[in-house]
Amino acid sequence: MALVLPLKSIAGIGNARTLGEFAPGDQIDPGYVDITGAASSILTSNLTQGVVLVSDSNGKVTDSPVTGGELGMLSGVTAAIQTQLDGKATREVQQNSRSAAYTLVLSDAGKHILHPFADNSARTFTIPANSSVPFPIGTTVWFVNERNTVTISIASDTLTLSPGGSTGNRTLAANGMAMALKITATKWMISGYGLS
Repeated sequence: MALVLPLKSIAGIGNARTLGEFAPGDQIDPGYVDITGAASSILTSNLTQGVVLVSDSNGKVTDSPVTGGELGMLSGVTAAIQTQLDGKATREVQQNSRSAAYTLVLSDAGKHILHPFADNSARTFTIPANSSVPFPIGTTVWFVNERNTVTISIASDTLTLSPGGSTGNRTLAANGMAMALKITATKWMISGYGLS
């Protein structure tokens, strides 16, 4: 079966062609290409540079209305575009509210751990050792304390106060807020307001 391309504009060529009839250098205007049929394979060596072929919702090959400028922006894409966008997008800092002693879990990465006003007891929030919960380097976790005090402790790894450089557990006062950043496999830095 021949794949027919009804075209509005091909430089100096008629209006309906099969792929086999194109000569090297023929230019196809991708805004007007309408591919029909159920092709099971396409030889990439025969495709014209700048024409984008995609599959539609039925799995059929069709053209894309993407412009040349937009195609240039796709250079270097190695994964699903939406996945890459989601990973870079600005988004809210999700909350994990805790009214008891709590040890962080991997899903707390990028969140803020809240000690709510309703709980008027001192609490301890623990950053676990890398050997038990291997947060990726670059992970951030916020600690927010609305009432009483929160001790931010670390299990066997190192928690360094910035600025100052002292290490060990930290105390977060009422209405205090601090951010911890993992900088090596076993070292975190922490800085904030109401933090000592």
